[in-house]
Amino acid sequence: MRIWMGVQRLWRGGGTETHVITLAQGLQRQGHQVTICTSGGAWVNKVRRLGIPVYVVAMNQGSGVALLRQKLLFGQVDILHAHDSTSLRAFAAAVGGRRGSPKLVYTVHGTYVSKRALALARKRAHEVIVVSAKAANLAARWIPGTHLTVVPNGVDTTVFRPAPDRGKKFRQEYGIPIDARVIGYSGRFTFDKVKLGRRTVRVLAKYAEKNPRVHILVAGRGSRRLGIRVPRVHVVGHIESMQNFFNACDGVIATGRTAVEAALCGANVVALGTAGLQGHITLAKLSQLSRTNFGDHGPHRAWQDQRLLKELTSLRRRRTQTSESSQLRQVLARRLSAAQMVKKTLAVYRKG
Repeated sequence: MRIWMGVQRLWRGGGTETHVITLAQGLQRQGHQVTICTSGGAWVNKVRRLGIPVYVVAMNQGSGVALLRQKLLFGQVDILHAHDSTSLRAFAAAVGGRRGSPKLVYTVHGTYVSKRALALARKRAHEVIVVSAKAANLAARWIPGTHLTVVPNGVDTTVFRPAPDRGKKFRQEYGIPIDARVIGYSGRFTFDKVKLGRRTVRVLAKYAEKNPRVHILVAGRGSRRLGIRVPRVHVVGHIESMQNFFNACDGVIATGRTAVEAALCGANVVALGTAGLQGHITLAKLSQLSRTNFGDHGPHRAWQDQRLLKELTSLRRRRTQTSESSQLRQVLARRLSAAQMVKKTLAVYRKG
């Protein structure tokens, strides 16, 4: 199949952007032709280096839609897959309901999606994908169940896996003792996530002050603007190879696909996102946590700093290769691998 994926901008480190890139790579490996359409962004060159064609066009402007329409008239495309409201509007306007147009698929990546976008998806999209059960509950108010499919975020398990040597090297790079206990926080410090990120880092800094053998690692787009000057709190900014970051950590505070990536690397993970503090990721709680995309989706639930400090205390143990952590990684790989995401997405493409 020839597939065009749309995303407004290829921001560095974004969850939607990472999802799109991972999906595109997986589809390519199975012989499909994938092009990403975007208005630009810092990751355009990275995506091209990965061998994925990128078509840069102003997707939120009439001139850009006209260019897309022209491209579609002269190029055989089977699937248009929009990953945000801007690309959905652009793709829908470009095909204009024309007979023989490519199949239009829309993925809902969060519970922040506007009613206007869902109304347009109901009218123009052939199929709608949601990445969590909570997002499905939102979309179901607008989209018929027969056209709605849950496809969780998939993680490349060949990249995100235990690699102690990489973790040691990362610690050495930032002057962290090999025998220190390291707690990491990874999230973007932009838009709706700034308040959560700042609060979490404040709690982590307080925890480090009371525990002299603890070091804190903070990563994510916008994190350098925190201006934190606390001993043993290392703000490393955006990291391209996050698997090295996770392998340097004994425990990680994260949400969404980042929480899954950290757990696959062998770290003990506490899920904390815009839906509140979900607690330690365990086999027993895995299905429950998956429904909220590990705290990223759902109504906001208040949480107390003291509860997070208590969760951090429960993560006192170092990275382990216990049967519990090994089983957790196996189940995560089986349920939330990139290969599973590709398989389920292709099934949606082929429906009808």
